[in-house]
Amino acid sequence: MRARVHAGDLKGARAAADSLAPFWDSTAKAKPPLLESVLDVATSLDEPLAAAMLLRPFRIESLAPEDAAAVAAVVARYGEPWTSTLLDGWLGSRQSWAYQGDADRLGWIQSLPLLCDALRDTGEPGAAAARRLLAASWRWLSDEIRLWVSYSPAKHREERLDLLSKPLVRLLEAAAVTGETALRDAILTTLREHGDNVLACLIPALRASTALPEDKQRASGLDMLARDCAERLREIIARPPRDEDDWSIPWPAGCDCDLCHTLGEFLTSRSRRSFEWPLAKEKRRHIHTRIDTAELPVHHETRRRGRPYTLVVTKTPELFERERRARHRAMTDLTWLTENSKFACQSSASGAGSGSTSAER
Repeated sequence: MRARVHAGDLKGARAAADSLAPFWDSTAKAKPPLLESVLDVATSLDEPLAAAMLLRPFRIESLAPEDAAAVAAVVARYGEPWTSTLLDGWLGSRQSWAYQGDADRLGWIQSLPLLCDALRDTGEPGAAAARRLLAASWRWLSDEIRLWVSYSPAKHREERLDLLSKPLVRLLEAAAVTGETALRDAILTTLREHGDNVLACLIPALRASTALPEDKQRASGLDMLARDCAERLREIIARPPRDEDDWSIPWPAGCDCDLCHTLGEFLTSRSRRSFEWPLAKEKRRHIHTRIDTAELPVHHETRRRGRPYTLVVTKTPELFERERRARHRAMTDLTWLTENSKFACQSSASGAGSGSTSAER
């Protein structure tokens, strides 16, 4: 097709494209062709449906900074709405990429600032593609963060949010490169709306960004992100310690059955520490699963006497230890933020007040 286009045989090239349509998706996915060549052909065909068919099998990870000129050409030929549909398809939905895993996507986002810079250098069509690419990438990353901030158990949640920290920095950096301050501010607003669990992503992101020059940190909004994190950390530190007689445990959402309702009543009680619960085997298994999945500070064992057996559920001192560890981590993170981060020292001092200083101590 490329040879026909370059020879001036546009009609023959279009006919060849039509002949590929029945099997092109499976062929291109099984043995991906060079994206640059396909972009060249798709642009030259001057036929939006054929061009979309040729480019559809690719994933966003195929796109590299050296493809910027070819991407700008295809945008100039077919327009922004067409490009937006193409990029959304390349990014895919959770259902379309989850089976393959997304480690390659996390790696690909590391190149996003360079890619957006290269696209911008090609002129307005490339800059438009960069804007579309940034918006689509943020939709993906935002969905990921939203999913994992509410995930249990905590260990998997924190590990995953840590993995998302560098992509977040690169996305903010790319927004700065392209001058997309509105997107940058929208990202920061969305992050502020999440609960404190999001700190497992934000603090590693700030640590990962220390190598950036100060002007790039400010342009990326990382100074504002640091101020938000410092405020969250001071609030965590300032919270009064749990009373020694408060044994209440927040009950994670996820199941509204009668068994979980009963378990939730026990967990949220300040005074009840142990619960002896006669239950049949399948019902005990459900409660075991719920407690273990949520990693609750609760010991549970079956007393095998009588019928049905009795499930004994007991709250453990780990409840208090977790809160102590969370407070200590908040103090450690705030110390790093105020002493080692280039952009946070000023923000920590502003608005902290004597109460905050006392809390930090």
